[in-house]
Amino acid sequence: MRKLLFLISLLAVMAVATQKMNAQVSATAETTAKIVTGLQITKEADLNFGSMFSPKNGGGTVTVDVNNQRAATGVQLATVAGEAITAAQFKVIGQPNATFTITFPYSFNVTNTDGSGSTMLVDNFTYNNITSPSTLDGNGNLTIKVGATLHVYNYQAVGIYKNTTDLKITVAYN
Repeated sequence: MRKLLFLISLLAVMAVATQKMNAQVSATAETTAKIVTGLQITKEADLNFGSMFSPKNGGGTVTVDVNNQRAATGVQLATVAGEAITAAQFKVIGQPNATFTITFPYSFNVTNTDGSGSTMLVDNFTYNNITSPSTLDGNGNLTIKVGATLHVYNYQAVGIYKNTTDLKITVAYN
């Protein structure tokens, strides 16, 4: 009887040891990554207020809008053959329909190139219905036009005024 009990116990242990255990289950997920076109911005046109006369009584402003139209208050405009009045223009290229942020300038000075240190303020920037964030079109393009106001001071020194670094538009994907 003892042997029989031992034999039955041994068979029961072997039966349990050979059964498949279902304590673990698993699932898998697909892993993906996408490399997109990098965001690029290039300048297509400079901001040019054109020629004007120095105010003798007070000062004034000259404004160029995004449609390359110029207007003045307190400043007499000069017309020079072949001189183009232009808003700045930038082209943004990237992933189609992607959203991105745009950083616009607040204000800066243009400085007389004659070395005198005479400056004029540029501010009140306007844009062609562009906001930040913005979205590229279905081809991955967007054109940004920038107009502004130039403050011309009383007895402004004669000369060419420039700033080659501060009309900077910065773009970044969201």
